[in-house]
Amino acid sequence: MLLTAFPQLSGKAFFARAEKFFHSRAYIVLVAALMVLSETLGGEPMIFYLYFALGAGALLLTEDTAGILPIACCSYMTISPRNNPVRHTGTVFTQPAFMIQLAVLLSVSVALILIKVIMLGIAGKLNVSFPRLLPGLVLLGAAYMLGGLTDSYEARSAFFGFVQFCVLAFFYTLFLTTDCFSKLPKDVLFFLFSAIGAGLLVEVAGMYVHGFMIAGAKFCRYYLFTGWGVYNNVACVLAMCIPAPCYFACVRRRSYLYVLLSTLFYLGVVFTQSRSGIFFGAVVYAGSVIYVLFSCEKRERKNVWILGALLAAGLVVFAAVFRVQLLALFRSLLAEGTDFNYRDTIYRRCWEAFLRSPVFGVGFYRTPGFSFEGLGSFMPPRAHDTYLQLLASCGAFGMIAYLIHRADTVVLFLRRPSLGRNAAALMVLALLLTSTLDCHFFNIGPVILYGTILAFVEAQRRKNRTELFVRI
Repeated sequence: MLLTAFPQLSGKAFFARAEKFFHSRAYIVLVAALMVLSETLGGEPMIFYLYFALGAGALLLTEDTAGILPIACCSYMTISPRNNPVRHTGTVFTQPAFMIQLAVLLSVSVALILIKVIMLGIAGKLNVSFPRLLPGLVLLGAAYMLGGLTDSYEARSAFFGFVQFCVLAFFYTLFLTTDCFSKLPKDVLFFLFSAIGAGLLVEVAGMYVHGFMIAGAKFCRYYLFTGWGVYNNVACVLAMCIPAPCYFACVRRRSYLYVLLSTLFYLGVVFTQSRSGIFFGAVVYAGSVIYVLFSCEKRERKNVWILGALLAAGLVVFAAVFRVQLLALFRSLLAEGTDFNYRDTIYRRCWEAFLRSPVFGVGFYRTPGFSFEGLGSFMPPRAHDTYLQLLASCGAFGMIAYLIHRADTVVLFLRRPSLGRNAAALMVLALLLTSTLDCHFFNIGPVILYGTILAFVEAQRRKNRTELFVRI
């Protein structure tokens, strides 16, 4: 921002060092580490101020928005279990003083971003190419806001739809129009998701520590939660991280080390004890490893096979030695088996709601689903399935708008197939698959990650960065 306003500063060593820092892998690791510290130790106020300082510094001292990329992706996952607004009432989020500070931080952050965009526009440094996915996103946003129009239209449903649209479209459009990725490392998306995945492994371990502290011998998977979500939410984001190390396995030496990291991510998903995460995560993990085997060099492929054999043998031995402990740890998961946990009833009621108002649905707050009383009146009931949520809440118009958006994304990923684009597609697939049994596509965190992936793939398509997106 300062460099845009005062071009004569561009030659100063201080600004060069600042840009190098905010564009570095070390910066991404720092932001992810702060995410973990906040979630595990409960230091949200301090971390939020640190994130604000880092983000403001990046906007002021560099000529792009790259510095807010890792903050946007990590902020959602900073909330600690003791400040979980669903599980507890006396949290920092119920303190008026903190909420005022948080509102000020968010308002100033948005203002700084808008000022940055305006100044880049005045200086002629915005990317004027129209975002190819934006028309479909606008149509989907309109469907969100018109949900329940012919049934019992509510302003709060329209507002919730507007918030969902903003979350979905804001960072996608921002990162594209400001050329966020142009000066970053070519594999930044995959490094960022690898860092997030590593951080989430620590958070999963923290879930068990916290769960045993409050449940003791009565421990079951329902005590596995963070401040920003339960086991299903953690499993979704961790599953989205699985393909990231596999991209490096395709393009770097010692592929087996990256496959090992991806395997640890999947094991982290297993230990969340999320049934949908375990099943669909297995699909994504298998797809990622198979893709590595087809894409890496012959010598590396042999090492990956050896690693697979060693891991399989090690897991069998581990399961045999600790069979009793593992059965006790996973007993609540095994007891539920394939029980739908009332989802079948919710799905039937959602279909009935769609039949009652087939064009625009019944709106978000009249959709049958699981409700979250701890979040107050803002969060509507969740159908725990993207398609039935859309049909019940937004009707046929919402479903058509979603399918148009989905067709746009399929074209984006399938045109000129490449290693990077296919790895990113697997990351999106993890979100879409887990969202068939949950509400992730209507949660803030996963959707920010989703929009970031879309922006990255489209940005690379525009610039034809063949050194990253190798044709196959």
